[in-house]
Amino acid sequence: MALRTQSGRSGQWRQVITVAPTITAGAYSLNDALGGLLTFANASHGAGESGVVEALRLVDRAQQRPPLELFLFDQTFTAMVDNAAWDPSDADLDNCIGHIIIPADAYTDNLDNSVATVKGIELPYVTVGSYNIYGQLVIRGGPPTFIATSDMRVRLSVVKD
Repeated sequence: MALRTQSGRSGQWRQVITVAPTITAGAYSLNDALGGLLTFANASHGAGESGVVEALRLVDRAQQRPPLELFLFDQTFTAMVDNAAWDPSDADLDNCIGHIIIPADAYTDNLDNSVATVKGIELPYVTVGSYNIYGQLVIRGGPPTFIATSDMRVRLSVVKD
């Protein structure tokens, strides 16, 4: 699901891209991958085009509130399988455009779920070979125990040049 609006400057578009990783209904360990490869589709106007990640919103339907890190790449990479140790190759890290830290204090609790928001990211990228950027979530604290395989949603706000 994507929401797209034209930004204030000519030629730029703001888009919100939502990805729902399939995760383990169960326990994780520190430094485990949370879900597999995340594809943030149509993050640019075309292969070799640029943009900027502005913000991230994460919905935690199980209210586990784990500190996470989202690694982002300008092209597809060899992602870890869900609930396996995060250990990207040196070659894949050469294509990493950066990472976003989602600390425990970024979450706001509701009755039975939580939302984390990270603003002011300003992470530029140029897509390689597609219109997409790619990512993987990594557990950095907790560790959490999720209830269902659909407990997480990741939403990136990007500005496409």
